[in-house]
Amino acid sequence: MITKKEIQKERSPLGLRQFVLRRKNKISKITDERHKAMLKNGLYKQFSDEIIPLSLFCLKNYQKNFKIIPDLGEEGYDAIVKDENGDLYENIELTFPHDGKFEADDSRETINKGIGNFRIYEPGEDLNNLRPFIMDTCRKKLEKDYSDCSLVIILGLFIRPYNQHKKLYINILEEITEEIKQKFKFKAKSVYILFTPFKKIIKIG
Repeated sequence: MITKKEIQKERSPLGLRQFVLRRKNKISKITDERHKAMLKNGLYKQFSDEIIPLSLFCLKNYQKNFKIIPDLGEEGYDAIVKDENGDLYENIELTFPHDGKFEADDSRETINKGIGNFRIYEPGEDLNNLRPFIMDTCRKKLEKDYSDCSLVIILGLFIRPYNQHKKLYINILEEITEEIKQKFKFKAKSVYILFTPFKKIIKIG
């Protein structure tokens, strides 16, 4: 359903987002592929953790006549951004703090039993529970030089919050952003937080 060549094709921000949404729709209709995607087998890990949020970030952050080239190699960045003249604008490095063990266990339970693990949260608790993973990821990113990159910290939640709780989540997100600002000085061109449930982008510096 997905190939490295297809993912790395040069597209506009809108073109990349449309590709992602069409591909997700096709995958959802084929049981075997849907299970592979849930387990993040093969290219599905990069497609889920990087390409899907990348498409959202680029659509909201760059001009429509820019070009995006995802990179699945080991170049030290995850995508190349070209301006309207075809010149290099910047590179993008993505990072995805998450509770990997819980998500993997839940995916296996869902496939094997038809229902996943349960976690009951008070509104905002799930985002607060991500804090140690976020801080640990930021700490690791301090070890590398991203002077030629925009670093994008992708924050997703296991279940999308209700819209009536949006203000609460944005307040918590701003607290997390302030904590990152105080604790970490990245070697990066720019640093962003992308909060995928509400498609919110905050530029840290």
